[in-house]
Amino acid sequence: MLFIYFVQSVTFYVIMNNKIRMFLNASLQLTTIGKLLIMSCLCVVSQGNLT
Repeated sequence: MLFIYFVQSVTFYVIMNNKIRMFLNASLQLTTIGKLLIMSCLCVVSQGNLT
């Protein structure tokens, strides 16, 4: 029973690690676009808060 739980947690960790690594690679490739998007979103939010 404990062994099954250990295997499940390890496989879950490996899957999440792969997804996080893929996400990090994609975000690294899209850093410039992401920065522009984040800046534009922040500008829109700040303008919305001011008005």
